[in-house]
Amino acid sequence: MQSENMFVEEIRKNLDYILNHMRLGKEMLFQEKSMFNSLVEILTLTGEAMEYISDEFKMKNPQVSWGPFDRLRERLKIEGFGEDTEHAWEVMEKDLQEVKEELEKIEIADNDRDSQ
Repeated sequence: MQSENMFVEEIRKNLDYILNHMRLGKEMLFQEKSMFNSLVEILTLTGEAMEYISDEFKMKNPQVSWGPFDRLRERLKIEGFGEDTEHAWEVMEKDLQEVKEELEKIEIADNDRDSQ
């Protein structure tokens, strides 16, 4: 479970990073192509980290609505983005905040955080 806690923490950090940069706005990020591409890459890596959250971990955290998490993971795995910046923005705008809020419901013991 400790390694899954590590993945949850990493996912949280990634989502915070992306959401903070999204405050710059769609137009600004689309103009700054390298910044937007890095956000898409972080989002893709986040999707990969989501693969490591087991069903057992989910059952041990019933306070979390895992539907948004699973939908986002599947969208990232199946759809990808390629050069479709509009689609990537849509996913970020619609899904990330909801997933972040759900993951905040998981309490990770301080000693788990310290050992990471």
